[in-house]
Amino acid sequence: MINYTFEVNAMHEITAQEFHRNFSRYQDEAIARPLTITKHGRPRLVMMSVDEYERLKGKGRWVGLTSEMTENDILAIEAAEIPEEHAYDEEDLD
Repeated sequence: MINYTFEVNAMHEITAQEFHRNFSRYQDEAIARPLTITKHGRPRLVMMSVDEYERLKGKGRWVGLTSEMTENDILAIEAAEIPEEHAYDEEDLD
């Protein structure tokens, strides 16, 4: 089983009241990392940078059927290598 931890980009949780009182501060903070805004102790909204939103939305991604792939697409995938920082061990796949 793979366990992913994203401490660097972990969301900061704040109350709606705190967000309202310090909007400018949290607007700047949301550029660096997403903010969870709570109401009555429950997560209600997330504020994040446009760049992060676009990344999550998947702009620039291509989705299609493998049957629609060209020979060049297949060759490019076969030749692709995983960058070292994203490498995994075979036991991670179990």
